Amino acid sequence: MAISLFYSNILTPSERIAPGALVVSDEGKIAFAGGMEDAPQADGKRLDLRGLNLVPGLIDIHVHGGKGITFGESGTAEDELRGYSAWVAENGVTGFLASLAAPDERALVDLVGRYVRVLQQGLPGAECLGIHLEGPFLSKEKKGAFDPKWLRAPSLEETEAVLEAGQGWIRQITVAPELPGAAGVAARFRREVVVVAFGHTNCDYATASLALRGTGLTSPTPTTPRAASTSANRPPSAPSWPPRS
Repeated sequence: MAISLFYSNILTPSERIAPGALVVSDEGKIAFAGGMEDAPQADGKRLDLRGLNLVPGLIDIHVHGGKGITFGESGTAEDELRGYSAWVAENGVTGFLASLAAPDERALVDLVGRYVRVLQQGLPGAECLGIHLEGPFLSKEKKGAFDPKWLRAPSLEETEAVLEAGQGWIRQITVAPELPGAAGVAARFRREVVVVAFGHTNCDYATASLALRGTGLTSPTPTTPRAASTSANRPPSAPSWPPRS
């Protein structure tokens, strides 16, 4: 059944529409979003949203769970993902990346594989858009809440194993760029169209600047005191890190 929402304050990525109207089709897709005067007549439910805002669904690219769920630690992958997906949809989130971490290579590969099998089936609420690996190639000096035993040196062998288990579902990884071997690992993930972000890093300004100017690391994750104060957010130029193959 179609749903028409009238007299709302619509906030889009480019403009504010007020008073606005939004029509959701029988298939659950947005058929119209615009001014009241241009709104089509549609059969179905009609709601007056005077005084309320309509905004696009939120996309969370770094989340380890919520409502008592910690990804990889609270139960089966299916229970964790389905439970979180149903709950977070009630709070305005329509898509998210599941942030995963594990104590060693074997555990991480197994965890990624279990999550991929669930993701292939789909979820009941917010869509899980893929997996975010927070580590394990992070700085022990900036470990944050991580057990330092979970953090290790960048390894192409582990990278290959995780990518194979991920079957294309790994969308982002957080890496400390100053670690030996980080450039090679970043380049390998980039070849699989994985976003490589820096975080939990103890790097200096020069290292962060070089990483951001290159074709590998793209942004800080997360932008908190866990990362050194490098202030290296400059426009990309002179690609140099990591090298493309």
